[in-house]
Amino acid sequence: MIRLGGRAERAFILPQAADPPAFSEGKTLSKDSRHVVHVGSFTLSDPNRRIESLLELFDAAAARRNDLQLHLIGRLTIQEQLAANRALARSAIFDHGVLDAEAARALQREADLGAVVCAPGTHAVPGKLYEYAAAGLPVVLVGAPQWAEALGWDNRDPLAVLTGQSPPLRLAAPPTAEQLGVELLKRMSYSAA
Repeated sequence: MIRLGGRAERAFILPQAADPPAFSEGKTLSKDSRHVVHVGSFTLSDPNRRIESLLELFDAAAARRNDLQLHLIGRLTIQEQLAANRALARSAIFDHGVLDAEAARALQREADLGAVVCAPGTHAVPGKLYEYAAAGLPVVLVGAPQWAEALGWDNRDPLAVLTGQSPPLRLAAPPTAEQLGVELLKRMSYSAA
């Protein structure tokens, strides 16, 4: 902003906002299993984001822990559906397809972990992290995100996180859009003075 001509004393950064959690209670996931959810697309969102990265990791984790279940929520390509059907742990993988936001968030609140699959070379923090944080869902990062270290986040071994041998990444709940709006008005009023 400053390089574009803004004044340094007026520049500020607002954090990512998140929708407030849904009010409906899902109560559909068994408490006898450890549930991992992935919400969103893979190659449809980023041509370099591969479902195989998650499936290979999940297969290895399921071989060590037989109570794991993976819930895929979102649009999958035919190739991605075939890859999920070829997975060694395919009986523990559930393709829910596209769900409305309220149903997806209800599953997020019930799950034990949210999976964020990072494409190689990803430089930006995915918005999905903030969605999971708004649902109170701890995260497993799949891939080697460059931004994780830059933010001071411990780049935990995802296999150890899935099997419960290492703690997941926990983020504070982000502000809502309404809270950010109030902060923006306050900052703009201050900047104009």
